[in-house]
Formats: sequence, C-alpha cells, structure tokens
Amino acid sequence: MKFKFLLFSFFCFLLSCDSKLAYPWITVSDLDQVFKIAGDKLVLIDFETEWWTWCDRLDVDTFNDDKIKKFANDYLLSIKIDAEKGIGPEIAKRFNIRGYPTIVIANNKGYEVDRIVGYLSPDSFLKELHRIRKGKNTISSLLNKFQSNPNNFNTLFNLAKKYEGKGDIASANRMINAILAANIDSSGVAYFFSILYEAIETSFVLAVIFAPVGNSLIVSPCDIQTWEPTGTPTNKSLLSSTKDKLALPYSRVSLASTFPPKLCAKNCAP
Repeated sequence: MKFKFLLFSFFCFLLSCDSKLAYPWITVSDLDQVFKIAGDKLVLIDFETEWWTWCDRLDVDTFNDDKIKKFANDYLLSIKIDAEKGIGPEIAKRFNIRGYPTIVIANNKGYEVDRIVGYLSPDSFLKELHRIRKGKNTISSLLNKFQSNPNNFNTLFNLAKKYEGKGDIASANRMINAILAANIDSSGVAYFFSILYEAIETSFVLAVIFAPVGNSLIVSPCDIQTWEPTGTPTNKSLLSSTKDKLALPYSRVSLASTFPPKLCAKNCAP
C-alpha cells in the first residue's frame, strides 16, 4: 500500500514538472453537479462545434498556452461542450449561445458572470480571465452599481451591451429605456439603441449608417441585406414604425458597432 502511494506521488511529481500538460478539462454529464463542487472557483464552459476553424484555433493557440493552463488550474473548473451533440444543444439554449466559440464564465450557483465571444490570443484571453475574476465590468458588478445608482448612464449603457451580448435584447432594451426615462441621454446614443433593440425584438433589422453629413451620420430605414452582431449576413427586410432618418453625432456613432458603415444596397437613398 505504501509502495502504491509513493508511486502515485512520484507520478504526480512528474506531471507537475511537465510544462506541456494538457488543459485541465473535466468530463461531465450533469452541468449542475459541476456548479455544486466548484466552491470558490469559477466554471468555464467552452461552447464549440467540430466544423468551425476558430474553435480549433482557440484550442491550439490559447488553451494550449502555459499561462492559461496555470490560471485554469488555480481558479477554474473547465468543461467543453459541443453545442450540436449530446447535451450540448440543451446547455447552449440555457445560456442563449448564438455563435462559436463562446466561453461562458459562471459562478458556483450556475449564474453567468460574463462571457468571451470569439477567438482571442492567449494574452488577450488571459487579460479577460483576470478581469472577470476580479469582477471588473462583469454583469454582476454592473448590477451592483445599478442598485447603488440606478441613474448612471455608463452603468445602464454597459449593462445594455452585456445583455445584448447574451442575446437578451428585452433586458438590454429595459436598460436603454431607463436611460431615456432618467433623461440622461445627452448624446442621443440611447435613443438610437432604443430603436435598434425594438427592431431586433420584433425580428426586424433597423437601419443603415450612411456617409457623414456635416457633423452627423445619417441613419435611414430601408430594405437591405444587413448583419447580425456576430457579423453573419441575414436577409431580413426592415419594417420600421418610423420612416424618418436619424442623425447621430459623428463622434458617437462608433458605439453602434452592430452595423458596419455604408452597408447600403438598395432603396436606401439618404
């Protein structure tokens, strides 16, 4: 018995000296059990598919990095989910996953703390992990700020963008409407996003950004092939409640990153 223990200890020592250890993924059939055993660790859920190149790149470049593996060993329980197989579709629906790869970071109660969407290099990914672990600009930290000061523009707007990233457009729209109700939308950006979210909620694409006119960009509703936030083209025709063009201050339109500039195709004369 003592010999087996010494052999096991020596084996663990050899593993600890191996800088090429694999990323510490755990295999589970019940995600809720992972939350129960997480303790003070965060749970990283990597939603991927077999066919998408950037999921493979994330595995090869980022999850294979020694700094990432050390962080995972110290602070995370990590599971990999194929969003199209087995329990994957059900879990992907639970977290409203819309693109791949998407990394959801959850706490031990199963609540999403934040997410990382798309491929990031090891250094950028590690920076995001540290930010999330420290509670900087996460959904939970923003909600705490909201409870302390429900009329702060930055808090409300950042919450709206977090909810948008989760695909929860209804909650995003509530944050934007709170900005408008508090009359703190001096730049007009919240007004733009209120129209945008209302259009998305009703399954319509809102608008197209045109070339600068003076100090403004002109945003006009039209029928057009436009883009989802992930950059995937869709063919939805706009049916807006307003036919008026919306002029936004040129310096602030960069916030409207959902749509690339000058995407006009037809029926879009400014």
